[in-house]
Amino acid sequence: MLMSMITQRRLAELAGVTQSAVSLALRGHPRINAETRRRIEHLAEQHGYHRDPLVSALSLRRWARPTGSLVYLESHVSKVVTGGDNYWKSVQRRCQELGLVLQAIPEKRRGDAKLSAELEQNGVRGILVGQDTSAGSPWLIEWPRFAVVHCGMYAAPEAGDVVAADLFTAAMSAWRALQDRGYQRVAAVMPVVERSLSEQMLAAALLTVTRMVGDPRRLSAWIGSPTAARTMLAWLRRQKAQAVLGYGDGMREVLLRAGIDLPYAALACGEHRPTAAGVVIPFSAIGARAVDLLVEKMQHGAVGRASGRIIHLIEMPWRDGDTLPDLT
Repeated sequence: MLMSMITQRRLAELAGVTQSAVSLALRGHPRINAETRRRIEHLAEQHGYHRDPLVSALSLRRWARPTGSLVYLESHVSKVVTGGDNYWKSVQRRCQELGLVLQAIPEKRRGDAKLSAELEQNGVRGILVGQDTSAGSPWLIEWPRFAVVHCGMYAAPEAGDVVAADLFTAAMSAWRALQDRGYQRVAAVMPVVERSLSEQMLAAALLTVTRMVGDPRRLSAWIGSPTAARTMLAWLRRQKAQAVLGYGDGMREVLLRAGIDLPYAALACGEHRPTAAGVVIPFSAIGARAVDLLVEKMQHGAVGRASGRIIHLIEMPWRDGDTLPDLT
């Protein structure tokens, strides 16, 4: 029985969140980040909201901190692609919020057959995997012993649970943002590496959006090998585009070196370059969701990697920047 007149619905209105978020926050659920939880708890205290002690006790028991520690398998791919392993930083921050023990395992231990036994002896129950092309030697982990979640789209087909950015929505958001800012003739440039799942999905997303637009004079796309730079540049010069929608921040640098200085919006824009306009890879949200998902799996005793790849998508927000001035 609730001990106050104010309701969770009213608390949700005051906090600017959903009612379910209030309910989860007051139960200490790990899906609600620490800042939001503290804000909701402060509002509840301020307005005299109290839960029945029995309900609170049952909730705390249900969402109790899992036993065992976590490890993060480092990846050179994360470090190269993101300019520093931002997935590691985000999962580390989330574990600190939840009071979980987290340790990084260096990539040099990939081929160590003794690693699984060592992790078990140290009380490790959950493994977070940095984004990984699996092009090098595989991790010799006995996956069925642990709860496992992968971060980022660079994951092998057998990875199981993968938390990654929603690239299809990102492509549509970028096109709409370009239109809103007055750009009606846009050229999209997308180099694709054969083994890169994220680039393949972005390419598919761009093709889908291009077909939806249905007018190559408004939106056209070049998708090809990164080694075909001359072909791509020649194609781009023929488009007479008002702006370029490209893959990541680095593509703009390539265009500038070739003498093409057009307004630019980035797909998969890095958080470490705050001046670039584009859709941002939400490393913090991906890392937090990966940790929360791993905690849920540990609480339910779910071990091993699911059959195939199960992708949990996180929305990519748009960010304005000085690379894309407003034409309207």
